[in-house]
Amino acid sequence: MGFWPRILEGNPLRFEAEAAAARPKTKNKGSAAGSSAQVLRSSPEKLGARVREALHSNLVPFVLAEESAATHALESLLASGVTEAGQCISLRLAALEQRRQRDFKRFFRTALESSILSGSCFALVFEDDTGVGEEDWLQRKPEKEPMEAIPDEWGLPCFFSSSALPPEIFAPLTFNARGKARLLLPDGSDNGVPETAPEGDADESHAQPKVSQELLARAAASAENGVGATGHVFEVSEEELSQRDPADRSLLGLPLHYQVQPVVLATARIPELEDAEVRKWVKQRFGRVAPVHRMAIVLLSPEEQEAA
Repeated sequence: MGFWPRILEGNPLRFEAEAAAARPKTKNKGSAAGSSAQVLRSSPEKLGARVREALHSNLVPFVLAEESAATHALESLLASGVTEAGQCISLRLAALEQRRQRDFKRFFRTALESSILSGSCFALVFEDDTGVGEEDWLQRKPEKEPMEAIPDEWGLPCFFSSSALPPEIFAPLTFNARGKARLLLPDGSDNGVPETAPEGDADESHAQPKVSQELLARAAASAENGVGATGHVFEVSEEELSQRDPADRSLLGLPLHYQVQPVVLATARIPELEDAEVRKWVKQRFGRVAPVHRMAIVLLSPEEQEAA
């Protein structure tokens, strides 16, 4: 119980939330937690930034493309550089393997491992357009028309597993803050850092390099609050890099903090609608197959219509 039911149950896109959104706005700015029903409109060029914006709000970006958008969602996501082809999972193919009683979890394990180690996103893809065929799903050009209904067997709850697709990843900041991403790597991970020296051990091989201490001091000085992910980028000089031990898999002795960065997308297009209607459309179409209450809708729109 506990955390999992909060991921799988509830739906801020339900009627009550929509009715509340229609009420006159107050001066209260609200919080990121209330942004789960927001619609982030984006051009293909700014898609990467919109994806990161959603993830930083502890929500999973759900990428959709309007009928008039120049490119479809999967093409734009790959072009943005936030993920690669090997980090995308067709839920249709995963469901097919599951029905054949094969190892469908390998799709998720492989994509997750690759994305975690490279620092990229991994994508869960609903191939919900009418052009699904036998050709390579990553290479084909999706049709704009959506299929009538998404099969229940494509639903994300069918694939949730602690070892392949933990439902907790739909609260990505929380999941990553708890250090759970390393549990999805083969045999766990030591974050590339040697074991801590036992107390009283004078072996200098366990001592943290001086350059690591300096890097940490610079990062701490730049942090505004000292809590959680600060977004600090470690800038290492040539002199500091020259002191790195070639056998050291870490960054000069600093621990590597692995992260899971999920993205969900659908290949069919969405009609051109106002934001409130977009939320309603997503709820009706995907509410059975995905925890839409944990998603931020990222909508690819023609550039001239993109929200400022």
